Amino acid sequence: MGVLRRLVGQPAAPSPEQAVSASRVLDPIMKIGNRETKEQLIKRLKRIEGQVRGIQSMLDEERDCREIMQQLSAVSSAVKSTSRTFFQDYAALCFTDMGADPDSNQDLLAEMIALLDKTP
Repeated sequence: MGVLRRLVGQPAAPSPEQAVSASRVLDPIMKIGNRETKEQLIKRLKRIEGQVRGIQSMLDEERDCREIMQQLSAVSSAVKSTSRTFFQDYAALCFTDMGADPDSNQDLLAEMIALLDKTP
């Protein structure tokens, strides 16, 4: 089973070598590697939160549907951009810590692509 499945609580039985490699690559307590990136992500998420609250107000005020759709589109773009920034930092950290085992690297890459497919 993959590293990500272990992180979401599904049991896995990796070899000892895989366990050591996986724990270095995708530690369940993984932190964002770059402090500046973390601050940028938090700032973006707060801005997105404000945009969503604004859309809620627009709905309460029964504003024009085109204005609301425009704001929803802006929020969607902002979430995509934030996801991309997070994933870049995540990928950089994972690839920096990758072991020399090509099979393990291939598995990690497949899991990262699957994660990318799930991002908005």
